[in-house]
Amino acid sequence: MAQAQIPRTLVVLDSGCNNPKDPLKSGRIFHALSDGTHIKPIVHGQSLPETVVVLKEDQKLYWTAMGFPGAPDGALWTSDLDGSDTRLVIPPGNVLNTPKQIVLDHVKRRLYVCDREGMRVVSCALDGSDAEVLVSTGDIETPSHKADATRWCVGLAIDWQKRVMYWSQKGAPKSAQGRICRASLDMPEGCTANTRRDVEILMEKLPEPIDLEFDSGARRLYWTDRGDVPHGNSLNRCSVDNLSSERPLVSEPLKATPYECLVRNLHDPIGLKLDLERKLVYVADMGGTVYSFDLDGNNKHKMYEDQEACYSGITFI
Repeated sequence: MAQAQIPRTLVVLDSGCNNPKDPLKSGRIFHALSDGTHIKPIVHGQSLPETVVVLKEDQKLYWTAMGFPGAPDGALWTSDLDGSDTRLVIPPGNVLNTPKQIVLDHVKRRLYVCDREGMRVVSCALDGSDAEVLVSTGDIETPSHKADATRWCVGLAIDWQKRVMYWSQKGAPKSAQGRICRASLDMPEGCTANTRRDVEILMEKLPEPIDLEFDSGARRLYWTDRGDVPHGNSLNRCSVDNLSSERPLVSEPLKATPYECLVRNLHDPIGLKLDLERKLVYVADMGGTVYSFDLDGNNKHKMYEDQEACYSGITFI
């Protein structure tokens, strides 16, 4: 008889935006076992926490907090794994506007962040220093750019083997303006974040793509989409090696998707984490539910449900 696996310790973010009294100061971070038997808050009082990563070598969490949507008051935080020693890495109003998905480089010990209304992908050291803008999709000083949701960078995933980054530009809510783009992690010689010529649009007219994850072994990109049905409120994936900006994949509402739509009928899914060792994918949605699925979308398991919560980011220790 096979021995039962020890449950994962998940780290789940509740943005707090469903709290009617003070949504901007009600964000929380939880520990939760993947068998659904235990959930415990470890951090309170956050301003719309969005995504989280684990640096096991240092026993640390790092997460983004959006702040007031659209205002230049986003922040980057860190704590010990148990939520103690909570500290600001990048304070509000310094570098980040509305930080969304965060990715960790364990080798070079750097963080990569999509900044939504900042319209950019930013990299910095673990202490917040040495900030560098890698991609810029608009001018933050131009109000029409900042208000244009097709420029907003949201989800981020990195192929470390090929040193390529993928990011989503979600478009306006429920608008089918979403894109997924790709560029080198290394700035082309003679270029800047505004002028680089290697940016590829790989998919377009997506309902509203949010967080991304990359499976380097299978060469597949996964993403959540909180847009409208039939293709939104979904978990999706696509093989990346044959993608090209010369023939981008186009999502059309009344046709089959040109990528795999694995799971439908979620409730504004955002958080996404692959567990390749156990061949699972974890998803957190704004409807207050945390799920696990097989990598192909089968075997749906609802781990946690709280109608008063608004779950955003998810990872595991």
